[in-house]
Amino acid sequence: MLIELDQNTRANMTAALEWVCKKLPAAKDTHEARKQIADAMIDSARRGQRTYPDFEAARQRVLREITRPPHFLERLGKWLASSAK
Repeated sequence: MLIELDQNTRANMTAALEWVCKKLPAAKDTHEARKQIADAMIDSARRGQRTYPDFEAARQRVLREITRPPHFLERLGKWLASSAK
C-alpha cells in the first residue's frame, strides 16, 4: 500500500537513509539491508512518525539488528568475558 508523503517527510527519510547507509559495514551493505531500513522508515511514516528524529530511531533499530553478531557469538563473548575473571 502506498502512502502520500509530503516534501519534508521525503527529505527527512532521504537524509536518514543516506546517513545510515554510510554506517553499514561493507559486508552488510546489501540491497536487502537497505530495503529493511527503508521499510522500517516507511512503517514509521505510516504511524505518523515523520520527523528526522523519528526516522533516526527507526534506522538505529534496524542498524543494530543488521550489525548484531549471531546469537552464538554473543553468548561466546559473554562466556569468555566471565571465564576470564
